[in-house]
Amino acid sequence: MHWGVLLKGLLALVGLLLLLPALYLLWDGHRATPCLQADVAVIMGNTVHADGSLSPRLQARLDKGLALYRQKQVARLLVSGGLGKEGHWEATAMEAYLLQQGVPP
Repeated sequence: MHWGVLLKGLLALVGLLLLLPALYLLWDGHRATPCLQADVAVIMGNTVHADGSLSPRLQARLDKGLALYRQKQVARLLVSGGLGKEGHWEATAMEAYLLQQGVPP
């Protein structure tokens, strides 16, 4: 057998073995599981604009976490984010937003 054909087949097999779990994770992550309850939901940070306003992506994440909290699907919300290039700490802005929405500290 020619080494080039064998190598291409091996690379294709490795690629497939890496692709299948990734596809499963994507599929599983997009399924709704409304019956589950969790102790905490971690909300990852995103852009806080220079004027201090939340980016649409960040606000959508916070709103989803807030909905889960209000539906009693999660007991607590944990925000996580660093200092953005715009000069704002993401987690601090996220906390302020959730406090304004009535979530206790």
